[in-house]
Amino acid sequence: MFISVLQLDYTPAVERIVHDDRRLMAELIAGRAEEAVRTWRAKLDNAVRHMSALAPEAFDADLWARLSRA
Repeated sequence: MFISVLQLDYTPAVERIVHDDRRLMAELIAGRAEEAVRTWRAKLDNAVRHMSALAPEAFDADLWARLSRA
């Protein structure tokens, strides 16, 4: 939703997104749950960082780091 509303271009990140998706699927198929969770979190972190770099509004990277570390 944010991509279309903010009209962000994820084209430069396509290779990374596909790589993360394939890695995530491989880990799920192999039953490596902990690795899959780490990959999922990294994938989301990468997406937020990409989106924030393109967004016209300021983004607090330190706040994101604090919120996303569990």
